[in-house]
Formats: sequence, structure tokens, C-alpha cells
Amino acid sequence: MISRRGFAAGSAVLASGVASHRARAAGAATIGIQALPPGLGNPLSSNGFPPLHVFPAVFDALIEVTADGTYAPALALAWEAEDETAWRIDLRPDVQFSNGELCDARAVAATFDILNTPEGRTQAVYRDARTVGRAEVIDDLTVRLHTSTPDAALPGKLCGIRILPPEHFAARGFAAFAREPVGTGPFRATRWDQRRIDLVPNPNAWRPPQVDSLSLIPIPEEVARLQALLSGGVDVALSINPEDGPLVESAGGRTITTSRAAVLALQYILERPSPLQDARVRQALSLAVNRNAIVQVILAGTTEPATQLTVKEAFGYAPGLPPFAYNPERAKELMSDAGYASGFRLPMSMFSGSSPNDTAVYQQVAVDLARIGVELVITTIPLAQFTRLLYDGDWGDALAFSFHYGSMPSLDSTIGLRFNSCLWPEPWICDPAVADQILESDRTFDPAARRALLQDIQRKLHADLPCLPLHETRFQNGLGPRVAQFSAPFGLIDYAALRMVA
Repeated sequence: MISRRGFAAGSAVLASGVASHRARAAGAATIGIQALPPGLGNPLSSNGFPPLHVFPAVFDALIEVTADGTYAPALALAWEAEDETAWRIDLRPDVQFSNGELCDARAVAATFDILNTPEGRTQAVYRDARTVGRAEVIDDLTVRLHTSTPDAALPGKLCGIRILPPEHFAARGFAAFAREPVGTGPFRATRWDQRRIDLVPNPNAWRPPQVDSLSLIPIPEEVARLQALLSGGVDVALSINPEDGPLVESAGGRTITTSRAAVLALQYILERPSPLQDARVRQALSLAVNRNAIVQVILAGTTEPATQLTVKEAFGYAPGLPPFAYNPERAKELMSDAGYASGFRLPMSMFSGSSPNDTAVYQQVAVDLARIGVELVITTIPLAQFTRLLYDGDWGDALAFSFHYGSMPSLDSTIGLRFNSCLWPEPWICDPAVADQILESDRTFDPAARRALLQDIQRKLHADLPCLPLHETRFQNGLGPRVAQFSAPFGLIDYAALRMVA
């Protein structure tokens, strides 16, 4: 294992890295990732990270988020609201799936039909499609989406709905399609399982790739991903530690830092009896944690403390909210006022393969909370189990869990807010007023009015915290010396732009 304080075996590792690079084909690339999608190659199974790192290699959505945070054409060239419950989508012509099927209005309509089946409604992506009651084919390149209620946020939601080939999917169903995925993206899969994904160029891609082959390998431990990068075992190591940048550079590589468009929080489970139901306790926990120290020491100053439950890039961010204060003495007073002067035990669940610093961050939170008598007990569980808990709500004895208040894939703050509200199937917090305001924002077509509604939610939650917000999250990705070009705005890898040194 590699020490971040020194690198005694540097020359040996660099030598092995050269050998590995030479052994690999010049046009091949390998990416080390925290975890592969639990739902294999089913792009409807998840809209979170790490799966969002993977799916754009094989699948396209109608609309995509660009590096400057705007919406841009993908499979759709244009979109407009014809009225409050009908959206016209004009499609890119001459697009084919990797198996030769046409990606036309029929394919778009079929994807929404799939999501509206009983099994489709169990897919994670369904929550972004649930207002679409019907997809009407107007002609080969035009589809009209009819929504059951006004949904001003629909263009953003379309960023996360990846279009499926209707004939291939109909012949296989969810389970078989996940093992034999077909899309319109830059690559097609020759192997897709939980051990690795092997990809070759999609001969029909409208955005052809610039590498001859690509493999994605799950490496859950951050230090192991770093070691693989330094030894040449991978060309790209996703989500490495910020303080490892100099080590990567000393090996001839480089690092890039991009926003994850999310806020890391210790999310409380408030729909069961516990001290956390007392607002004074929640305020005390917030005051007890030194966020500035976490950012500067653990995260090497690569991000900033959270001021609310979304990030500056997201629609609905509320400028001017003050940072959360650090005042452990006042925290102790509040704990005493609430009847918990001697503290309490706070068990939490955290999924393995999260951002590389999350474990260290939560450990420091545990140290800070211990000073006011709260024992934070951290249990790490696999991503697949963590995902199941989010949907079935069976948290065992846990009173909190790790959570990223994300806004991807649409850069809209309602993504994280909707998770943490009465609108979630098995809610862990439920404030009906917040849920109503989220729904009102969906129905509000005027952008300024909609933004004001979401900013009001952020101010409300800032005053009465349903969680312990910590910091805005960043992706620190390590690139080996063979990588000539790599772009991943907000964690979405631009696979067509990936280029290796000739």
C-alpha cells in the first residue's frame, strides 16, 4: 500500500508502470472506478454516482448538462413546452443504436412505455419520468411528451433518462438487457459484469470515440486506485485523495478537480423516535462540527464548507446564506437544554466506495461530536445494500446515514430535496410544507418564480436542519502519462473526448 506521507518504493513502482503501459495497446485505455453499477448495464437502474460515471460510455440521453452548467442538445436537437402539459422534442436525425436499430421517435416513446410498466416503475430513473403519462409519436423525428401535471423541470429530468433500443429490449427484458446492453453512445460493450466492463467503439456512434478500446475496473479502495494509477495498471483513477496530487505528478501524471454538484451530509432519520427529533439537538450537532478544519486539513482546501443543501452551480441555490457556525460551547448548552447533557449514541450507515475522503470526514465528525457527548458509531456497508436501504427503509438501528445532496444529472436542487422529503417512497424525513413547495416548483413555469420557491426551501432548511451539512463535494481524478485528454464535467465523463497519447 502507498503512504501519502512518502513514497519509498517510488522507482520500483514507476518502473512497473512503464512496463504496464508498454504492454497495453497504444489506443487502449483503462479506468479504475469505485464501483460498477449494481444494476449492470441497465441505465434505468440508477441516476447517482458511481453509476453515472459509467452509463454515458454506452447510452445517451435526450439532453445533457455541459461544463458551464447549461442544457445542450444530445439525442434531442430542440425542445419546447407547447403548453403546461405537453413538450415537443425534435430529435437528431440518422442516429442508430450499436446493433443497427434506429434511434427515432418510436425508440423514445418505447423508453417511456418501458418506464411506465410495473417493472419500469421500480427503476430509479422512473422518478424523473413519472409525470410523463404518454409519449406521442408525431413523425420519425418528433415526439410529444404529455405530462399528467405541469412539470417545468422536465427538460432537466430528461438529462437522466437514457434511450433504449425497443426491439433489443423487447426480446430480452430487464435482466437480460442488463447483461447485453445496447445504446447510441460512443462505445458498445463486449463484457459487462460486476468484475469489469470491456468496451469497443460503437460503429454507429454519432459521437465516435478516439480510443480503440476501453475497460472499467472496480477498485473500491481509494489507495488501491492510486496504486493502480502509479503502477500503470489503470490510465485514469477516479476519486482519489486531494493530497495525492503531488504523488501523481511525480509519476508523470496529473490530476483534475471538478464539482460533483453535491453537498455531503450526515442525513438524519427523523421518522422514528430519537433525540434527533428535537431541533435543539440538531442545532447542537451542527454547532459542534468544525467544517473549516475538515476542508483545510482532510480535503487539502480543494472545496468549501456547505452553506445550504445544494451547490452554487445548481438551479435553486440561495446566495447570501451564512456559513454554519462552529461553537462547541453553545452546542453543549443546547444539549443540556434538550435533556441530553450526558449525550447519546448515534449509529450511522455509510456505503463503501463513496468519495475517498468520506470515511476520514465522518471520523472527524465523530471526534467533534464526542466532545459534546454524542457517540457516532459508523457502520460501512456495500453500495448495493445501501441502495436497497434507501428504497425499502429498513435501516436497522441506524439513526443516520451518509448522503450526498446531489443535483445531477440535471443540475437542479430539487434532486436532493426530493430524496429527503415526503415525496420519497420510504421517507426518512417528512415535512409536508417542504414537499408541497417542491411540487409547486415543478408546476411553476416562470424560471424566476420557480427559483424563488427553491431558494425559500433552502432558507427554511438552513434555519431548521434535517441533517448535518458538511461540505460541497469535488471529484479529484488522477490521470496517467498516457492520457492526452480527459473531461468529466460534474462527474459525467465525456467518453467521446477521451484521447490517449499517440
